[in-house]
Amino acid sequence: MRTGGLQRYDIRVKQNSNYFAELVLVSNSIPVGMYGAGTVKIWDKGTYEPIEITDDKLVFEINGTKLKGRYALIRMKWRGKENYWLFFKVREV
Repeated sequence: MRTGGLQRYDIRVKQNSNYFAELVLVSNSIPVGMYGAGTVKIWDKGTYEPIEITDDKLVFEINGTKLKGRYALIRMKWRGKENYWLFFKVREV
């Protein structure tokens, strides 16, 4: 798999409840005192199609207003922790 250049590291965080999602949708923010407090913005909208899913790799096709093409999330093991992921665009060979 070849990368398209720019790569970003992501850290998996706890899954949030429906209550949490409703707060974000109604107010566009996470209240002070809650995990991740602050303004929430939708950066892109669109659809995705999963291509390959394993415990350590997710490959998917994104068709958004900003992101388009095939992208991957690869699990990185760093300092004994497994919740770090590398996100990048996959270049077609």
